[in-house]
Amino acid sequence: MTSLGLPAPLDPALAALARGALALLFASAALHKARDLRAFAAAVRDHRLLPGALVAPFALALLVAEVGVALAVALPALDPAGALGALVLLAAYS
Repeated sequence: MTSLGLPAPLDPALAALARGALALLFASAALHKARDLRAFAAAVRDHRLLPGALVAPFALALLVAEVGVALAVALPALDPAGALGALVLLAAYS
């Protein structure tokens, strides 16, 4: 705790480790989808949550979102965007 009663900031080494791990998580998820986007789109189609016309655009958008979040999380200058993007995607996956 600080003298103002606020929690002490996270150790920079731990923050960098957490940032790197989260970036690797999203980068590996994106790479897995990019290796076979058609198979991923077929898996999305099999869930029957979207109309057929939206399956391919959704699969591509999710791949792009994961790449964007991986980059945003890895770059401290984009911290608010990366954290929010990661939160949204992880909530959507749950």
